[in-house]
Amino acid sequence: MKLLLSVFLAAAIPSSAGILFSDLGTGGSVYGTGAGSVIQGQPGSNVTNARAFTVAGAGAFNLTQFDLGVVEDHNGVSSFFLNTFTASIWTGGTQPGAKLGSWSLSANEPNGSCCVLASQTGITGITLTGGTQYFMVLGPDAPNDGSKIEWEDNTTGAITNEVGSVNGGASWIVGSSITNAAFDVQGDPVSTPEPGSLPLLGSGMAGLLAALRRKAL
Repeated sequence: MKLLLSVFLAAAIPSSAGILFSDLGTGGSVYGTGAGSVIQGQPGSNVTNARAFTVAGAGAFNLTQFDLGVVEDHNGVSSFFLNTFTASIWTGGTQPGAKLGSWSLSANEPNGSCCVLASQTGITGITLTGGTQYFMVLGPDAPNDGSKIEWEDNTTGAITNEVGSVNGGASWIVGSSITNAAFDVQGDPVSTPEPGSLPLLGSGMAGLLAALRRKAL
């Protein structure tokens, strides 16, 4: 049985890991330093923002990581609002549909500066499809939790429709075209048997099974 498994694994050829989507810049301009899209959980004003992205390539990909250009927001002269937030990935067309997964992160770059990213690594269990649109959604961890951050614009010229929610994603408001927020999405191609190996794999397994039956006799 171990030999059969080895034959199958040898025929499954994964491609290299890669960037599934990115509008991040380079150097000192990974993301903008102006006024970004507000994400907040303030009393009477809870704001969630969603930005669309389309997975590059074809086939299926296992999501492994994403990076966000988010910054802390000032609360007065010398302090900041609570800097935690929830990032989630959703299916969707013109607006988010079903949530695929969510993670709690924090923004650690002061607003007006660049270029620390909020990164989520080690993601498992979520498969994305090449050529398909999804949404990256950022919102407060909880309503009225006192948080407020900004999701900075990209510096590469990517645009999208503005999509947001004031009730935690129960409903969505779709606006006009704006500069997309700064982020990337990374993943590994799902391993599939090399097409030419399938007939050989089948005949090889048949031969091994026949040999095992002969030994049993």
